[in-house]
Amino acid sequence: MLIWLLVLLLLGPAHAAGLPEQVVPGTGGQLIIRRTSEGNQALLAVREGRRRALLNDQSLTAVPLDPIAGRPAVMVRGWTGGAYCCFQLHILVRTNGAWHLAGRFYGGKGAEVAPVREAGSLWLPDGQLDFWDLNVSLGTDLRVPIAYRLRHGRLQPDLPAMRGSVAEALGPTCPRRGSQRSLRRAPPSFASVPDAVAALNAGVWGSDPRLAHLWRPEAEYARRALCLFHAGHGDAAMELWRGWPEGGEERALTLRQIRAVLSCGGFRPLWAAMHGEAHPWLGGDCTTEDADVLRNWRL
Repeated sequence: MLIWLLVLLLLGPAHAAGLPEQVVPGTGGQLIIRRTSEGNQALLAVREGRRRALLNDQSLTAVPLDPIAGRPAVMVRGWTGGAYCCFQLHILVRTNGAWHLAGRFYGGKGAEVAPVREAGSLWLPDGQLDFWDLNVSLGTDLRVPIAYRLRHGRLQPDLPAMRGSVAEALGPTCPRRGSQRSLRRAPPSFASVPDAVAALNAGVWGSDPRLAHLWRPEAEYARRALCLFHAGHGDAAMELWRGWPEGGEERALTLRQIRAVLSCGGFRPLWAAMHGEAHPWLGGDCTTEDADVLRNWRL
């Protein structure tokens, strides 16, 4: 009922005049962001004189994108408000003269996220790996990327594009695809899994993630293991994980969070198709403990 009231407020003639609005660049006036009478913002699609509300949030920012599969595209970033929370990325494409939502992605607190384009695929960070809670609450985001491709008007995970080499997962490619532009120091690169284990175990543990060591070993073990996992190298991910010293700082918490996200999150069918049901990180109990970890983590 509240949504329909909002639509009436947006489209009703009594409220049509006087509300601030801006035309989204590159859309020929077909997309408009308007301030609503309730103080939020809404995205309107305009066609043949009629206006249709597509989405609304506390605030909206639109960024034109290069065409996707030959179709005009726009990314709209919605923000709920608050010091740490929360962004939603909405990607719209125009088909047969009309704009429609092709994908909605949880962006966590990643205000600077933009898709990386490679060979027809769009790479966006897995929002379920934002708010990584290690040492300092909300201090580290892993930004492990997922590839998407436009199919039947929707952006869907592109499994073939995600299958990459170990070198891509351990080198600069994975962080770049995950839009790590907000880091003051780029995550390190490693030549191999043994090289990564040696370098991380010799690193500075227990540092504040808001300072210089944003790629400290606790976070980088998780990031690179998940980069390997997302690229189809489940065995290499486990090999790297075994390098984290038993009883090492935050190891148990990190494992619980990884298992919760991969077993109980929305991408589980993707990971099962890539690794099979038997991978240790897909064996979480999503009715009790692991589901609680995921739920509490996102509060």
